Amino acid sequence: MKLRWARIYRSNHQGKERFFRLARNFGEDYTLDGICKQILAHSRPKPPLPVPEKPIMTAILHGNLKTAKKIGGLRCLYLYYCYRIGALPKNRQSPARVHFLYREDIRKMETISKEARLLCKYRIDTQEQLSSYKDGLVSEIERLTTNRKRLRGKVRTIMDDGEVSNIKSDISIISNRLSELRKEVKLCDGIAARSGEIKDKIRRMNEDEKSQRREMNSHEHIRGRR
Repeated sequence: MKLRWARIYRSNHQGKERFFRLARNFGEDYTLDGICKQILAHSRPKPPLPVPEKPIMTAILHGNLKTAKKIGGLRCLYLYYCYRIGALPKNRQSPARVHFLYREDIRKMETISKEARLLCKYRIDTQEQLSSYKDGLVSEIERLTTNRKRLRGKVRTIMDDGEVSNIKSDISIISNRLSELRKEVKLCDGIAARSGEIKDKIRRMNEDEKSQRREMNSHEHIRGRR
């Protein structure tokens, strides 16, 4: 049976036992029809939100792969070596499967990867470019060291706490930068010392693989004659 208005019963603990009209106090949403509409609206499942389409990235390339400049020199050497020792994600493999000439460098994989990233970041392909880049690092280290020494001396003569705090902040920034530069100098030294060893290992590995292929072909030829 449809009621003309919605009513609610007050509990005994309030001391009043009578009904009152919700619609009169709270508006049309609290009539029986209004309450039923709200219940039905909340009980209906909401339609799924539309999935936004992924933007299609386009790029215009000039030239072609045949005429594209290939990576050479130290960058090529290090990238190839990182691939052979399994440092690159596409060639992850068990140390047992790595050529025995490369196994000793597996424990140095992180350092070799950092050296390769430095070469690729600054496009260093020759020993001359490597030496020039290192000289620039050393010059910047000397300049920043002198500047930091001057700031440290200045702190001792200043009484203002605010200015002292600013100078100490500048000293901290310089110290962090010096730490980064010294790490890059160390990587440059590592590349200069390691690149010759890498070339020799790759040469020996290629000779060993050619020898193995010749031996396998010889065995196949003998089996074929039988």
